[in-house]
Amino acid sequence: MFAITDAKEFFAKVKDDLAALEEKIDDSGRAMNCILSAYHLHEWVWAHLLKAKAPRTLGSVMINDKSSFVAWLETACPHFLV
Repeated sequence: MFAITDAKEFFAKVKDDLAALEEKIDDSGRAMNCILSAYHLHEWVWAHLLKAKAPRTLGSVMINDKSSFVAWLETACPHFLV
């Protein structure tokens, strides 16, 4: 059975993937696992932490739906682009 059920557990997976990559930085498989996990973290945060509380503000930005959350991420996190 799939053991990851919420954003906190998925974040733990991201941290595990990063730790594995740091052990062998030249391993392309570990790099891809880390990149994909880190990228998809925003979907887990939206689904498990923010969606039920929308609308809400992050900083001074009103987050009404997933697209406004992604727009906020693109501004707040310059390295994040969908």
